Amino acid sequence: MNDRYRAVLKAMIDTVTNGEGQLASDVRRNLVSGKTMVGVLGAFAIKVMQNPTSIGDDNIRALEQAGYSQDAIFECMVAASLASGLERIRAGLRALGETADVAD
Repeated sequence: MNDRYRAVLKAMIDTVTNGEGQLASDVRRNLVSGKTMVGVLGAFAIKVMQNPTSIGDDNIRALEQAGYSQDAIFECMVAASLASGLERIRAGLRALGETADVAD
């Protein structure tokens, strides 16, 4: 992968995981790294990564009822989406015979 693209990806990962936010940065880091989380937030993150078209108002209401703000829910969506995208980038790089160290 071109060093320019690698730098952009690393900056994006850093912003999502370490930037200011309503969702704790360690939670965002875990989401981006693909670690499995439990509870309503974990279930939501899995939906975002695996089947985002299945997300409905009931999923958002469940998160709000569990105490998550709309900002925290959005941050979860961004972190889980980034994790999913990174997984696909790594798979593409492996298919091209390149090292897949985009976040390392």
